[in-house]
Amino acid sequence: MKHYRIEHQTSYQYQGSVFDSFGHLRLYPRTDSFQKLLSHSIDIQPAADLHPYTDYFGNQVHFFSVPNRHSTLKIVATSEVCVTPLTIPPAVLEVSIAEALQLYQSRQYEYYDYLSPTSLVPIGNPFQNYIKKHLPHKAPLGEALLQFNQFIHTQFQYQSGKTDISTTATKVARLKKGVCQDFSHFMLGVLRSARIPARYVSGYIESTRINSTPDQPNLIGAEATHAWVEVLLPGQHWWGLDPTNNLIVSDRHVVIATGRDYNDLPPLRGTYRGGKLETLDVSVQVQRHPPKESS
Repeated sequence: MKHYRIEHQTSYQYQGSVFDSFGHLRLYPRTDSFQKLLSHSIDIQPAADLHPYTDYFGNQVHFFSVPNRHSTLKIVATSEVCVTPLTIPPAVLEVSIAEALQLYQSRQYEYYDYLSPTSLVPIGNPFQNYIKKHLPHKAPLGEALLQFNQFIHTQFQYQSGKTDISTTATKVARLKKGVCQDFSHFMLGVLRSARIPARYVSGYIESTRINSTPDQPNLIGAEATHAWVEVLLPGQHWWGLDPTNNLIVSDRHVVIATGRDYNDLPPLRGTYRGGKLETLDVSVQVQRHPPKESS
């Protein structure tokens, strides 16, 4: 089990003053069998009331509004989280893709959202060659997923500035460049086209390795929220895969929210009236706390 303190800061600077700012924040880490939220706070300047609600996908969201005029807006979310690595039974990973597809077929109505196309993750023809090469029906599901995860990591170049939040999975397939959001969307496009249910995950990652080397550098994704994919395995297990870092998601990842794609769970979505946005700064610090000694 690992214990983290996470500070997520977002600062907006406007040209002149603005008013009637409001937004929806998805900065509240999830609590489940493998992750426990110990504490959480959100500070907004100028001061604003927070109104929590749960969205369609079960994520905790906070709504805020700032009616008065202001030239800056700063949001600081601080969380403490304990994470335990997920263990998948080996027999589940050894099921062939053909057998898994039969199991999915019998319950596909339960996972309709994670099999259907979205504006960012279309499905169909653009991904058929990837399915044939990386997800053949006779292959063990776990082995094929790990090899596909590695393929994205090695064949796609991590490069910011080539894509944005509107870039689709089909464009990523052409560019073979992007960031964690893009690699996750591409992976989702292929998996859903193969009729394997999969969902988009936003969260944080502890990127610093204790002993980083040229062969094992620090991980990618700590400067802001990170993104990866969870695949539904037989037995109703959601298995996290991080194609950006070629990892099985473990206790170095902290989940905030899950959905169909980025559009379902941006960290902040809102609007305002008045002057133009001048600068936006986002920073995330993920610090591991050592276990407390028993007295």
